[in-house]
Amino acid sequence: MFSDFTTVSVNMKGIGVRPEVHLDPEEGLISFGNVLINENVEKTFKIENISSFPVKFELKSEASGVGNKKKTVPFMLVPSTATI
Repeated sequence: MFSDFTTVSVNMKGIGVRPEVHLDPEEGLISFGNVLINENVEKTFKIENISSFPVKFELKSEASGVGNKKKTVPFMLVPSTATI
């Protein structure tokens, strides 16, 4: 804190919160195996909020996939964002 004439240092201590979620499968890896062209495969996973307050998440695919004429993305994550 400061004013035009003085500066005061204040030690502050806070209590933070740590969001915790549980993933199923626990290792976070889901195998899709071999998927053929024009074939769709769906896999489900579970994100469970094990903390006592809301947790917002955002899913992003790190895969860019093989270039294709339709410009479709290799993975669609639904919902991509939510609060649990």
